[in-house]
Amino acid sequence: QYLKYSKEKPFFRLLFQGGECPGARVDARSPPASAPLKTLLHSSLWGITMPWNLLLAAAGGLFLMFLYQLIPVAPEMKDLDDILGPLLIVSSVISLSEPIRSWRWANLGLAAVVIGGSLMFETASSAAAHIVLMALIALLTIRKGPIREKTRFLKL
Repeated sequence: QYLKYSKEKPFFRLLFQGGECPGARVDARSPPASAPLKTLLHSSLWGITMPWNLLLAAAGGLFLMFLYQLIPVAPEMKDLDDILGPLLIVSSVISLSEPIRSWRWANLGLAAVVIGGSLMFETASSAAAHIVLMALIALLTIRKGPIREKTRFLKL
């Protein structure tokens, strides 16, 4: 965020050499490293919320990874499920962070790839399971979820 909004030096010079932060304030909120572990763990969760829809989308990615064990699928879809299932989990978990909540839209692209692959490689009966699961993940992606901490960098 500092690199994005700083006008002090060109981007790469600032990245490798650092610089002053003119709008900086003393951080009185963060505990020191010598604070009790419970305090440090609590502070590590600032800026993270757990919207139910993103947690369910991550669970849908996990379910996608094991779907081929429940129904017969084409070998190409098995590979696609093994790759895109974890990516759905990762994009959902990354989106739990409030400043980058907009990353949840990556789930729509991943769902579209799974639907396209199922239409291309699968029979109608096995493609239906993929299409229904990805439609649910797409619907879960639409809701943004609560944002508790507003920052000047948060532009959703």
